[in-house]
Amino acid sequence: MPLLRLVLLLSSLLNLAAADPARMFAVPGLPADPARIDWAQLPVVRSERAVVFRARPGQADYNMHGYLARHGGRLWAVWSSGREFEDTAGQQVRFATSADGLTWSESGLVVAADPDGDWRYIARGLWVRNGELLALAARDDAWTVVNGVREKGKYFGPHLELHAFRLNAAGDGWEPAGVVLDDTINNYHPQQLPSGEWLMSRRDQHKTVTMALGGVRALDDWRILPLAKAADGHEMSEPCWWALPDGRLAMLFRDNDTSFRLYRSFSQDQGRTWSPPVRTDFPDGRAKSNVLRLRDGRYALVNNPQPGAARIPLCLSLSDDGVVFTRMSVLLGEPTAARTPNPSKRAGYQYPHLVEAGEHLFVIYARNQEDIELLRIRVADL
Repeated sequence: MPLLRLVLLLSSLLNLAAADPARMFAVPGLPADPARIDWAQLPVVRSERAVVFRARPGQADYNMHGYLARHGGRLWAVWSSGREFEDTAGQQVRFATSADGLTWSESGLVVAADPDGDWRYIARGLWVRNGELLALAARDDAWTVVNGVREKGKYFGPHLELHAFRLNAAGDGWEPAGVVLDDTINNYHPQQLPSGEWLMSRRDQHKTVTMALGGVRALDDWRILPLAKAADGHEMSEPCWWALPDGRLAMLFRDNDTSFRLYRSFSQDQGRTWSPPVRTDFPDGRAKSNVLRLRDGRYALVNNPQPGAARIPLCLSLSDDGVVFTRMSVLLGEPTAARTPNPSKRAGYQYPHLVEAGEHLFVIYARNQEDIELLRIRVADL
């Protein structure tokens, strides 16, 4: 396609998106219906792959919820780690660190498993606050296993709390820093607004999604802000928010119903109020997504866009304005399956998180909910 025609096409798509809040997916050549997309024909992002942690059957066979941060000239990773099944007793939070993202230290514990078996710990991100690195973990009531079968528990239990752990002076372990917020599981670490306040999404034991604003005067000083429900009544989950060039904030939601699309909301007042989530045309396989604004001004979105039981492929999409994504490429698309499968595991590359450091974009993810892996990508190659 001649360059002028391509520019005109993209311009018309962006103008359409400005008038249509549901318009988010405008990749030239790709059909709007994800069932008609030939995922194998998408371009593949060039990357280097590293294993952060490999599952240990009988000891740490379930690994999920990976998060990254850059601190002290190193990359830090945290993730949930359980013996076998997701959400059961014995689930704890591990960490590892790396100078280059390719070679990782032996893992250590942020918080060990509850010896009485009452609680499970869920990794919830890494938060650099006032120059200090904090690892976040939600403590929740553990599910039970009877005769080798995980009994259905409750998302989330009556004792749900979000805890923080402070990196110690030696940089080789963690100390309890206190409860950040009661009746809370966040989705990503708090991000700082121009006002200096911190903003994060949260869910309570009733799975109600709200926002928490504060974290300046004290670690546990927050104001809870309500969110409007989706107009169509679908259940919103696992939000991710980012700032737009015009000062607005945008937020994505996973739809726990069957639209297989991302939902989106906007804030005109720095997160105090939000528009009702609207179903967009961006395809999603009902998994966690993440958006990051790169230093060159572009926006990167990582998700599993193909509907289906397996979370394959894992794709990276780019946007110039943070509203409409006009390029999509595959990060990982080859078939994969768990080595020690059980009903709580899903195949694929899932729950990704993005961090930019130096010349690289880093993507952490879980393979088959067993291994924690990472991709290192040159930003110049995107």
